[in-house]
Amino acid sequence: MKQLKDIRKREGLSQEALAERVGCNRDTIRRWEKCVCEPSITQAQRLANALNANLSDLLDFGYKDPPLAPVGRSKPSGASSRT
Repeated sequence: MKQLKDIRKREGLSQEALAERVGCNRDTIRRWEKCVCEPSITQAQRLANALNANLSDLLDFGYKDPPLAPVGRSKPSGASSRT
């Protein structure tokens, strides 16, 4: 949950205030922000609701790597199959 701290700060919430909204303790929020552990899907949805954010924003589903090349490669045109 790399984005959690940034989103929490954007919303102007302390760890304690966010914990109160989510129904957990401040140490749990700290562990999630430090990526020591991950929230359950239910907890993650509560976080998103408390932060007025999308769940996908918190979970960082954005792909930054270029797409992978196709698995099967075709031979270049004009290439012979003889060795």
